[in-house]
Parts: sequence; structure tokens; C-alpha cells
Amino acid sequence: MKISVCSNYDPKQTKDYNNARVANGWELREFDWNKQTVIKLTTEFGVSGNEYSDGHKTAGSWVTTHAIMLDFDDGEMTKEKLLELQQEWDFDSYVFSSQNHQRKKIKDDKVEPPRDRLRVLIPLAEPIRSEFDRTAVEQWIEDQFPGGEMRDVG
Repeated sequence: MKISVCSNYDPKQTKDYNNARVANGWELREFDWNKQTVIKLTTEFGVSGNEYSDGHKTAGSWVTTHAIMLDFDDGEMTKEKLLELQQEWDFDSYVFSSQNHQRKKIKDDKVEPPRDRLRVLIPLAEPIRSEFDRTAVEQWIEDQFPGGEMRDVG
């Protein structure tokens, strides 16, 4: 599986710390798709299913998508629901929690209660190389997973 990792990501720091540093430093690498490797990737690295032409994570530098990462932050998708859905899929996937899973957040001066914030990593047999295909996949995801979004799409 090919996936981009960010050399500027520090797993021991907060999301706020990392968000200010991960726009740059992305490099596409090859990894084996196995449980141990995927756990290491999702807990120790900043990861993106996209390849960027210059290591800068912007829409203008998007080259291709090698893996889809779904993002469920609205709290509607619980880990139990997502794991149940995963059992029905005909493709490989890995479900994991985000760095802010079950943390209180302040939004518009209001404290939001803790909730599930989940990710799904889906390796692709063939990469998405065109904007047309990328848009079609995004639409399919929106139709299949209301409240979810394709993460890091460029």
C-alpha cells in the first residue's frame, strides 16, 4: 500500500500543535497492508492517502489518491455502528479513532460533549488519478456515509 506520511507530525503533541506544522513535509512511501503496520501508521505518523507533487498538502499539488480516508467527526457515527458497517464491506479497511476522539471541544464559545471521532483507511487496488474520478468517489462517499467525508482530498 502506498500512503503519504508527514515528517513534521509529532504523535506526542496535540492536534493544534500538529495542524500548524503538517502543511509541508509529505512523502509517499510503500507499506505492507497488515494490522501491525497500519496501527503503527495511524498512531505514530501523520498520514494521507494522497500523493503530493512537492510535499505540500494543497489542492494544487495533489497528484493521485492511493488510499481513501473517511472522517466521521459529527458524533452520529459511533464506533459500534461503524464496526458493524465494516463487516458488510467487500473491501479491506481499518477503523481507528482520531486524535480528538472522546475529547471535549469548544466551538462558538460552547463546550461540546465528548463524542466518537473516527477514521477509516481504505487502500485502493488502483489509484485515483483524475479529478473526474476523484469527484465521483467523493459523491459516492457522501451518498453512502451521510455525515462522513473523504479526508485530505487535496
